[in-house]
Amino acid sequence: MSYSLNDFFMYSAIRDHLGLSRLKRAYVTGGRLNRGAFEFLQGLGVNVKQTYGMVETTGYASIQRDHEWTPAGAGKPLPGLSMNIASRGEVQVEGLQVFAGYLGGHPVTEFSTGDYGQILDAGEMEIRGRMEERLALDSTDGQSSSEIETELRKSHYLQEAVVFGEGRSYLTAMLTIHRASVGRWAEKNQISYTSYRDLTMHPEVIDLIKDEVVEMMSSLPEESRIKRFVILPEELRLSEGEMTSTQKTVRRNVEKNYKRYLAALYNDDGQFDTLSSLKSEETNEGEIVPVILLDRSQGVA
Repeated sequence: MSYSLNDFFMYSAIRDHLGLSRLKRAYVTGGRLNRGAFEFLQGLGVNVKQTYGMVETTGYASIQRDHEWTPAGAGKPLPGLSMNIASRGEVQVEGLQVFAGYLGGHPVTEFSTGDYGQILDAGEMEIRGRMEERLALDSTDGQSSSEIETELRKSHYLQEAVVFGEGRSYLTAMLTIHRASVGRWAEKNQISYTSYRDLTMHPEVIDLIKDEVVEMMSSLPEESRIKRFVILPEELRLSEGEMTSTQKTVRRNVEKNYKRYLAALYNDDGQFDTLSSLKSEETNEGEIVPVILLDRSQGVA
């Protein structure tokens, strides 16, 4: 009764304003919608459905049915298709609508998608990300870097996040701040700065970002939480290959360009609070890399 009243007076008006009042179903393609947006649209009465598919499967391979949706899932396979999980969690698809193979290549019977995921209890597929985004820690089967990075980007003070941890005992991240949002916060708190780099090194800004990361990580399971992070002294650049033209981060180039920062994140030899001193291989000069640790009292590390 409460929902019906809210729908009559408010939700229907919002749907109409967004041009969704006559919509029967809305299908999510190109990636999974984050949980907050998915539940918001469902709460408005928009019948949004998660899907999964690609060119090689002739479009959709799985679609959520009416009244069988979950925020994490991507639906059940379409009739005539079978989907299973192979080694290292990679999703494989087999069926009549799977393509015959690439030109000049071997015929395909069971297609390896390059994505990894799992099968949920109700038989629904959960697609967690690309195989190259899968971080296998030495104590777990694997974590989705994209899921953690998406969670971090929910903070309006953070611009980009790149998570690392392959073969390590814990996860770390390199972050860039949102210049405009953090700049306004600094001006409001009477913090003076001269450049982006100067802003990232300010103690009050470091504390602000640390609090934001702690809050973002609190919604993730323990094994998916980062333990340390650095704030990069400059924004990721398209010219350096750190970003694509569609504004996606290129992990291997970020790792290559900031290899000393990655070494500092996993520098467990010395005891330090927020700073780790490393020597440049090119100049042999010392460089201070600010490494922010998330302590156990905050329930993160």
